Amino acid sequence: MADKQPQNLCWDSSCFCAWFSEETGRWEICDAIIDAARKGQVKLYTSFLTLAEVVKVPDLYPSEGEDRIVEFFRNPYVVKVAVDWFVTRIARDLQRRFNLDGRDAIHLATAIHIKADVLHTYDGEDLLKLDSKMPGISLRITEPMFQYQTKLPKS
Repeated sequence: MADKQPQNLCWDSSCFCAWFSEETGRWEICDAIIDAARKGQVKLYTSFLTLAEVVKVPDLYPSEGEDRIVEFFRNPYVVKVAVDWFVTRIARDLQRRFNLDGRDAIHLATAIHIKADVLHTYDGEDLLKLDSKMPGISLRITEPMFQYQTKLPKS
């Protein structure tokens, strides 16, 4: 029997950067997840911090890239989570316990706060190494994965 597909996904900014940059080997899976979110098959969450960290789209003039970023993040299928009192309190604790920088701690705290099934990231230096290593926290931290990839790789 196949594993149950996570329904509540949280992305840090590295996933959106990979998608906007059409990174080989990453774009395809990120695009499949975004498509699933668009269709309501999964809920895709991210911190409002992501909107400050995703700053350019390769091969576009800065103004065109900005327009594309703004237009994309206005979509309701990407649920933006406020960096509020609860998230910042969790983030401070994570910084102390796991020696994370503030941005990584906010992304992780966002996933914990919304009770995501998994936090997707390409941050192997800090976040991925915490998968299954946080006592009392059942959140999985993995690179983006999706059981049903819907598009072929770009050529």
